[in-house]
Amino acid sequence: MHLILIAHKNLLRDALRTCSAKHKELVDTVPLPETVTWPPGCTTARLGAYGVFPSDLNSHELAFAQLLDGDMSKTVEWWHRNEPSKLHSVGLVMLDGKGYFPDFMVKVKGRSKGDGILMIEVKGEFLMNSGNTPDKAQASHGLYRQPLMVMLEESGRWMTLRCNEKTDKLEPDAVFRLDALAEY
Repeated sequence: MHLILIAHKNLLRDALRTCSAKHKELVDTVPLPETVTWPPGCTTARLGAYGVFPSDLNSHELAFAQLLDGDMSKTVEWWHRNEPSKLHSVGLVMLDGKGYFPDFMVKVKGRSKGDGILMIEVKGEFLMNSGNTPDKAQASHGLYRQPLMVMLEESGRWMTLRCNEKTDKLEPDAVFRLDALAEY
């Protein structure tokens, strides 16, 4: 068995992923609250689901939310900060059984998958392959599917990320484009 696992390093992982996919259960969350109270001083967001940039966003998440909010093409209908571990949060289960909550839910004009909603996870370049990030990239939701992984390069350019199956590491894939959100 050890020789088989050495020769086919992803065999056990792929078997776990297949088994998990067959037995995962899609459960509705409670609806998003109609109103939310934010601390004073939050900046107004034109397309944010609650009209503000939440105060708990890190610098990369805030930069991405500002990118979404600045969309003038009407591709982004609205965006929502998917808070971790709330009754209304959308969560995924990774192979190790742990829950994970992608950073954003984005309603995209013209997107046929996921009722028009795309989940997006923002990673800083320094976090791209830390901890369980590659496992997060492989997690999938029964309705919304796999989240789109994006990162901000030092140059200021946003890139999509993909998992390299040979190395099990995330790597930059393509330049992120707002006008391509329906395709992701």
